[in-house]
Amino acid sequence: MKLAIGLPTASLIDDDLSLLRGTLNDVHWVSNKHGIILLQSLGQVDRYHLIEDIGLALSTITWSPFTIKLQQILHHQGHEKDRLTSPVMPNDDLTHLQKRIASRLKAADCPPSSLKTLSPELTLGYLLPDRHHDVIPWIQRHNLFSSQPIRVDHICLIEQFGYNETLPFQVLETYSCYGQRMDPSLFSDEF
Repeated sequence: MKLAIGLPTASLIDDDLSLLRGTLNDVHWVSNKHGIILLQSLGQVDRYHLIEDIGLALSTITWSPFTIKLQQILHHQGHEKDRLTSPVMPNDDLTHLQKRIASRLKAADCPPSSLKTLSPELTLGYLLPDRHHDVIPWIQRHNLFSSQPIRVDHICLIEQFGYNETLPFQVLETYSCYGQRMDPSLFSDEF
């Protein structure tokens, strides 16, 4: 399984993103239902006991809820597909949470080579490469984009499938800021 830690955004910022979706042709827009801000990549994890250790480590992390916001639109070039993303505004609380996650995962014996702390961003859509003539003016029109605040009071252990899949990820476990595993069905409308 390819695992990661993230913040599913789902319907939290629907209105903000609806202003962007569909305003550039030939983009495979990521649906609100499948929006996720990745915080930590765990890579390929196929040992069941390690998955259990990861879950236990995540359930011991506590923090005070805080909010984050998305800002700007960025274009990332890829070999097969380019991505449009919106990064999270710099936030000390989020940086601290990412460091605590990484520390707990190392203590859970996750192989250091598989751990990768990510620059938090939301993927908005995928498009074919070499679309600079369309993308640059579109980004310039939306360069002041800023989302409503997103409350960070839980994180999720997810299995990633890939951008070509109908379901790009599946939430395996949800952990509250109070150090508890949560019933994912409580968030079924979000995921």
